[in-house]
Amino acid sequence: MDTLYGSRGGSTDNNQDALNLDTTEYLDVVVGSHSTATLESKQGPKLPIEIYCHCLEMITDKLAILYGGEKWDDAPLANSWTFDLDISTNPNQTWVERTSMSASRRSHSCGVLRDAASPEERKIVVAAGGCGYKHGWSGMPLDSVELLHISGPVIALRWTSGPTMPVPTLRMELVCSL
Repeated sequence: MDTLYGSRGGSTDNNQDALNLDTTEYLDVVVGSHSTATLESKQGPKLPIEIYCHCLEMITDKLAILYGGEKWDDAPLANSWTFDLDISTNPNQTWVERTSMSASRRSHSCGVLRDAASPEERKIVVAAGGCGYKHGWSGMPLDSVELLHISGPVIALRWTSGPTMPVPTLRMELVCSL
């Protein structure tokens, strides 16, 4: 059985006074007879804060990283957290705050690059573009890229600058090759 892990974030309705959510859920894919599949949903752990326009990626089969985003009516965030989905190693189901990006960003593009040729399973978490916070305004599109290097179970101590994108962008979808 495969399991999907999703974070809701966002607002509860279309109204400006909406409340942000900090919920997650597990969706279990159950394959029945005749190769039909259904989804069974159950509540997951709470996010570390109420947040939206964030990125959430799996960096191992059991370790997720949440980075960037925005709290309701606040500036974009540079924070990042990891979450171990394995109850045997994280029985309290808590998030661990990690190093912050150098730029606060929301509505950014995200992905995880995998170096299959490396013996230690190197991965690079990518945060690209998004809306930043400059001169008191949080709607400034960014052209910057930040990278977080991971080798096996070791997460780098800090995000590093990546290449500058030719055009500032937000809400761009990244597709990482396998």
